[in-house]
Amino acid sequence: MPDSANQTPNARCFGDSELLEEIARGGMGIIFKARQKKLNRLVAVKMILAGEFASREQALRFRAEVEAAARLQHPNIVGIHETGEQEGQPYFSMDYVEGGNLAALVREKPLGLQDVFVSSLAIHHLTQAERTALFFRLKDQLTPGGWFLNIDCSLPDESVFIDWQYELWREWILETEKHRHRTDSLQDAPDQARRNPDNKLSRLSTQLNALRRAGFENVDCLYRNGIFSVYCGRAPAAAVLEAVQTTHDTVTLPTSGSRHTLGIGLIGDYHAEVTAHRAIVRSLELASTEFGEYRLHIQWLPTDARDLLSPGHMIGFDGLWCVPASPYASMDGALRAIQFARTQQVPFLGTCAGFQHTLIEYARNVLGLINADHEETRPKGDQLVISRLTCPLVEEQGHIVVREDTLLRRIYGRASRTETYHCNFGLTRALEAMFEDGRFCISARDSAGRVHAVELAGHPFFVATLFQPERSALQGEVHPIIRAFLSAAVARGSDAFGKR
Repeated sequence: MPDSANQTPNARCFGDSELLEEIARGGMGIIFKARQKKLNRLVAVKMILAGEFASREQALRFRAEVEAAARLQHPNIVGIHETGEQEGQPYFSMDYVEGGNLAALVREKPLGLQDVFVSSLAIHHLTQAERTALFFRLKDQLTPGGWFLNIDCSLPDESVFIDWQYELWREWILETEKHRHRTDSLQDAPDQARRNPDNKLSRLSTQLNALRRAGFENVDCLYRNGIFSVYCGRAPAAAVLEAVQTTHDTVTLPTSGSRHTLGIGLIGDYHAEVTAHRAIVRSLELASTEFGEYRLHIQWLPTDARDLLSPGHMIGFDGLWCVPASPYASMDGALRAIQFARTQQVPFLGTCAGFQHTLIEYARNVLGLINADHEETRPKGDQLVISRLTCPLVEEQGHIVVREDTLLRRIYGRASRTETYHCNFGLTRALEAMFEDGRFCISARDSAGRVHAVELAGHPFFVATLFQPERSALQGEVHPIIRAFLSAAVARGSDAFGKR
């Protein structure tokens, strides 16, 4: 029977394979799910994205990748079947493994903390600022004491040695090729790499200092040969993370020359795998460096810990922050803490789930909706102030427009901003008008008009956002909202200190 009789509709023939669908692509290559006709089996076919227009450098890099992959043999590494060229297009085929897209998997279920991250020739295309932001993110994704190992290119600290490093690389290539009897040479690779605008190399000392700035310990260069180096860093071993997991423990972050203690209470149930929870401590730590005379004292206040959420305990804090990750162990506990901050003039910030419960507290205790509830905890409630978003905002960024006559507008100093989200619920649209009662106001909306931030007038600081400003700390940046929140806490702390 001819092959055409078995051909899948809409499939494209490529030599002995039918290309069924694209499954992945990167900066240089593209991978298709394919059926190998002679053996009637599914394979994955990778080829150069530029096809017949690929440069010689791209073709050589592709061939080097094939040879390197072919030498790897392990049950968890897909095997190479064949390599060749079809219609001027270099390609190779390999095992096809059924499975989802990694990015989609992470969106559906975060991978949690990892013991080790290894990067191999993967981040030299990043700018140094992007690399530093990545180091912050990796450190926060490691278990206490976990390691990050990076194998990549770096420049010497003294520029006079740069030419020598590239020449050393070329000599190594020539020596290697002499023993392997290659017919095509890669000796031009160093010059091509040097001219490639996508390569953004920086000094080794700069990269090691960036690791230290991100909070890594035991930072060291393990190996170096010319332009190539291997360096590592270790996440702090059970220092801050262990402290915040224990319900009655605290985290004290001293600042040079500090004289006063600034107390921040975090309303919520700590989970190490929640990115926002780790980012919150980091964001406060970064912001506190701008208030040098204070020592930051952070305490987690679990929502079911009645003694920690008692008025007598909470009055001692200079600021309260209701954090993401619901459902809480006790919604009533969270609502009591929010009500305390609102009525006792304690600077307050609510983010994500904190935003949602801020609206529920105000609806119940001020607007008279005594059955106001959350669809996540009571799907069939008759007064759902918080309902499921039509388009979930999980690991997404979005544009917000800030109302002119608001505290948030003064904090931002501009009319719009892009923010980061990890949420599935928001304010029910039919109830939005109820929250414009004169004191309580909607201060920011997205491009579709949905409420993304609220605030309370006449209060030292009472702001709640659907987005998570704390995540800016993962890039080593202080978000203006957190700076303003801490500034309000400092003002309260200074007033209390003066009275004492």
